[in-house]
Amino acid sequence: MGIDIYCTNRDCSFEGKQCFEYRRKLLDALRDYLTADESTYERELKYVNWLYREDNEDNSYMNITEEERDMGYEELKKKELDGLFSYIFLTERSMITYTQAVKFKKTFDKMNSFFYSKESRFLDLDMIKHAYCGKGNHNLQCW
Repeated sequence: MGIDIYCTNRDCSFEGKQCFEYRRKLLDALRDYLTADESTYERELKYVNWLYREDNEDNSYMNITEEERDMGYEELKKKELDGLFSYIFLTERSMITYTQAVKFKKTFDKMNSFFYSKESRFLDLDMIKHAYCGKGNHNLQCW
């Protein structure tokens, strides 16, 4: 089960499917990365913990103001740690552009050791690489 992804280049027959399990693993890896240096990433970690709210029965994660959420997200953007979100929050009408793929790769490269420590390979990375290596000529459309 996942989202079907196709290349928008008419001369390309690339197809893929997002594996939902990787969405959570990316969020887990980002959280682990932030937790490793919690004093530096306090706002960012609070924001990412808030994203966990649906899966966590501990309501303390709900104690975050809209301003704190905005500040946490802005801090992630400044530190180039927001690139995973374009993939984590894909919908059936989303598009993965070259710019998003570049942002994803920057973030993923910073924290990939936290992902790989979970003893699995991020198989969906091939889709991101398709958009990244296409340099704008191979954007991906989700269906």
